[in-house]
Amino acid sequence: QDSVQLAVELELRRYNIKVLSKQQWLDSPWGQYALVELDVMELENGLLVYVVSCSLKQSATLNRDPTCPIPFLVRTWASADTFGAVGRNRAPDYLMKQVELKVGEFINAYLKAQ
Repeated sequence: QDSVQLAVELELRRYNIKVLSKQQWLDSPWGQYALVELDVMELENGLLVYVVSCSLKQSATLNRDPTCPIPFLVRTWASADTFGAVGRNRAPDYLMKQVELKVGEFINAYLKAQ
């Protein structure tokens, strides 16, 4: 998990996308965050099945109810999930590559929106 997080943060910084610590994010009034998820499950035959996803969540409020200005987080962008299976021996490099591809999709979309 730490190596995946480090790789994602380094790639974001490489494209000048600000990476906040958890405390910095909590202290920001209108937080947003990119969420990269890698879920893996081992089958009885030794194969690892996985899903990789990436999304952007941002704070929002409902304009229709001015008495309730409390922001909540909503998903404003998401990649299509990638599903697959890989053998245990190939898994570390292969799964990291799948994560890198999803992060690349996010970076491309983020930079286009700027």
